[in-house]
Amino acid sequence: MKQLLYRYNPWWDNDFNALDEILKRDENFEFLKSNIENKQVVFLTGLRRIGKTSLMKLCIRYLINEKEIAPKNILYISMDDFLLSGKTIIDVIEEYKTIHKIKHNEKVFLFLDEITFVEQY
Repeated sequence: MKQLLYRYNPWWDNDFNALDEILKRDENFEFLKSNIENKQVVFLTGLRRIGKTSLMKLCIRYLINEKEIAPKNILYISMDDFLLSGKTIIDVIEEYKTIHKIKHNEKVFLFLDEITFVEQY
């Protein structure tokens, strides 16, 4: 899973090219920017291909470039990746924390994309 996490988070290796190619979405980004550090969970919902992932990556670029957050303190993952089948969000976060030796009280920013909710009866 380590290789997969690094593939989704190229900024861990100081590769910021993926963040430079993102289209601006100013109106929605301003709302997210005002909520990004208040310890709240923000859900982005909407139709496919309207820019939810781009908004998340704009936030990541903002955190790294303007808020000077260490790249290792930012995790982005698309939970619909077939390589994660059978893994829970907790599994992914624990692996991330292990890779970077993240302490319990250390502030991190999690961007979880393509989360599907399944009801079990």
